[in-house]
Amino acid sequence: DGENSWFYFLWYGLGRAWIEGLRTDSLLIPGTGIAVSQALSVVLATVSLVALVYHRRKAFAQRKGAN
Repeated sequence: DGENSWFYFLWYGLGRAWIEGLRTDSLLIPGTGIAVSQALSVVLATVSLVALVYHRRKAFAQRKGAN
């Protein structure tokens, strides 16, 4: 069902956002001071978390309906 992949994307995004925060030569979004790569990593982690919650709830509902 892809749960392991979503967990990988979640932890990769979180780790990458943290590491990109340490860099001094980042490409910044104009006027914000936020690195582009850091923002994309946070988006990846957020999408992964939403997908994990969705799939877990869907699986729980299917198991509950089967009983």
